[in-house]
Amino acid sequence: MIYLILMLDMIKQAFACTIGICLGVGFVLGLIMCACWSEKELSSKKLLFIPSTLLVMGFLITILNCLTPTTKMGAAIYVIPRAIKSESFDKAMDIPSKLLDLANNKIDELLDIKINDIKNPKGK
Repeated sequence: MIYLILMLDMIKQAFACTIGICLGVGFVLGLIMCACWSEKELSSKKLLFIPSTLLVMGFLITILNCLTPTTKMGAAIYVIPRAIKSESFDKAMDIPSKLLDLANNKIDELLDIKINDIKNPKGK
């Protein structure tokens, strides 16, 4: 699954290439058909099926490309919720509160020492 998340950008690029190919080929085939064949031949639904199918596929793949997340978005969707639910995350979150308590205790000790030094100067 991680491999798929890392490949999301490549998948988006593949979609973009496919979009270009489908739309380009469909457009060129449509132009060629309009230029070379008569209106009677063009009225046949079979001839217009290929370019119109390519154009529709290009638009559908464009929509897929827009809905495909980037690697960063995929990681945020998949990895972050799992990391937050893990036991190691809970343990890691306990450490800051312990460090905060330790820092507060040390600051209180240092403040007490400073207050005592101010009240009872040693030089006088």
